[in-house]
Amino acid sequence: MTARIDICREDPTSPDARALIDELNATMLDIYPPEHCHHMPAETLASNGACFLIARSGDKVLGCGAGVPLDKDRVELKRFFTRPAARRSGASRAILSRVENWARAEGYSKLVLETGSRSDAAIALYTSHGFAPCDAFGEYRATEDNVFYEKSIASEELFS
Repeated sequence: MTARIDICREDPTSPDARALIDELNATMLDIYPPEHCHHMPAETLASNGACFLIARSGDKVLGCGAGVPLDKDRVELKRFFTRPAARRSGASRAILSRVENWARAEGYSKLVLETGSRSDAAIALYTSHGFAPCDAFGEYRATEDNVFYEKSIASEELFS
């Protein structure tokens, strides 16, 4: 039987959130050069109106992810991370679905993200969830270490 995973919206400056963000930062710095790591601090997430979510199973903190409004149409996915022991548990998929539902309910029409070009598990997650490659956006510049994805989440209008 699979353990229940609960997804809760939380303050990105909470101790659990900070611990996950610190682990994510360390992981990324082990793989990519610092100039290609786009670490958004917890305070920035909080001040930018992010929907920051944490996945838990019982008393275990499994992972996190956030949707950060970019403009009136787009939300950027940031700070997605699952602890190694919780990988393949469904935590990241659950967080991604909840962020998408939040963004759609808030009236956004597109999700965008930047991830590492060697982050195979992340790329597989995003592509299996309907994301397609796109050009660099915002302040990002394309390098050999990053890739960009987008997904339309515009609500379908019903015509009578």
